[in-house]
Amino acid sequence: MKINQINISYIPVEDRLLLRINTNTSEEFRFWLTRAVVIQILSALAQVEVQVMVQAATADGPVETSKSAKQSEMMFGTAFKPAEIFPIGKIPILLSRFSIKHNKTGVTGAFDLANKMNMQINFQFQMAATFYKQICRTVTACGWNLPKPPVFRQFYPYYRAAESETIH
Repeated sequence: MKINQINISYIPVEDRLLLRINTNTSEEFRFWLTRAVVIQILSALAQVEVQVMVQAATADGPVETSKSAKQSEMMFGTAFKPAEIFPIGKIPILLSRFSIKHNKTGVTGAFDLANKMNMQINFQFQMAATFYKQICRTVTACGWNLPKPPVFRQFYPYYRAAESETIH
């Protein structure tokens, strides 16, 4: 399974974020994210963001002109394409805990679900960093006023964004 798109939307009635992940095999996974879980995700992914930025800064050319940075920014705003297969159902499942483990090409995100299931999803470093930026933008747009991770603030100033963004 390879991640094709990630979409994060703020749902005011639930006061939660809806995370939708679709794959290259047309599968879609839907998760509810609470504020507590979002803090876990931001904390875990902040370390990945540092690693990506250090790699980009030490590569040829400045960060803002690197190919991966341009590709990352182009991913935002692409329309999310709903999938046809829902392996864990169409109704989102509450994510109760999130953690990551590093590997050579990225990280493995461990999703512990409220229904006692768990999933592991592999993210390449650039996708993990883009996922991090998307969560930060969505949290800012929905007005949760969570502590702003200093690492993110250093590289990407916060700004108001649409309540729902998709990376592709």
